[in-house]
Amino acid sequence: MSRAVVSNVISKTNVSSQKLQEKVELGSYTVQFSVTNIRALPPTDNVIGSPFFGTPITPGNITPSAEISWTLTGVTFRRQISVFNGASISGVAEHVVVRVFDETPVSDQSVIVDPGFPGQLPNPPGPHITYGSTEYDVTIALAKGVRGSVSQPPIYVPFISDGAGGFRFGTAIVGPASFKVVPIPQNAGITTVQITAYTSGTLTSMTEKDIEVTQIEAAGALLKTYDPRLLGYVPISPQTDHLELVNHFAGGSGVNIIFSVTFGVDG
Repeated sequence: MSRAVVSNVISKTNVSSQKLQEKVELGSYTVQFSVTNIRALPPTDNVIGSPFFGTPITPGNITPSAEISWTLTGVTFRRQISVFNGASISGVAEHVVVRVFDETPVSDQSVIVDPGFPGQLPNPPGPHITYGSTEYDVTIALAKGVRGSVSQPPIYVPFISDGAGGFRFGTAIVGPASFKVVPIPQNAGITTVQITAYTSGTLTSMTEKDIEVTQIEAAGALLKTYDPRLLGYVPISPQTDHLELVNHFAGGSGVNIIFSVTFGVDG
């Protein structure tokens, strides 16, 4: 699996999750992140007898996220965001705890080293796959003050079930006359959502009602519905339990709608 090597000014530890914890003066603070030194483990093909023995391994994808706990007068306010270079979030607190986790799925951590090489027979015979892990450094910085004025909020990109036991990072493929359910992360400070949609095929015409996003409460009542192509970040109604990404188009077979989902986080 992937591992986040989390560091601040004081320490650096090789673990799958790590935290920064600070008691501070009451005020506004910003947590910033950087992700560097992405590397594969092992760094080279180490299968004896492989024609690619010693070949550098390409690191897999990584998906770190962070849980930020702002505590004020004994009450803790939790936020969850995706971590990448330049990610930041602000809050008011007198005690701050930041935990970084690696959420990379196994499918992204596997590294194919030797897909088969004509004329050469590895030992044992046949193509082989070297399964490794991807390690990386996450640096956390805590500073007094708030984030700069930007149009994009801190974000959290969810993994969405593909309906076959796997997950896709931030994307859902919805077939004709079908829909996909995306749960809203709870107690994470999620306030808005940005959804883009495009087709996997060529359409001669598509009306506004062919693509739809709905916000649904736990009991099933519809709270909000809209065409995501017309809007950017949309506020999430307070009682929303999940989203439904709907493909109403039935004008041809094999036309899928590919939705991309990004949650906006308070901060």
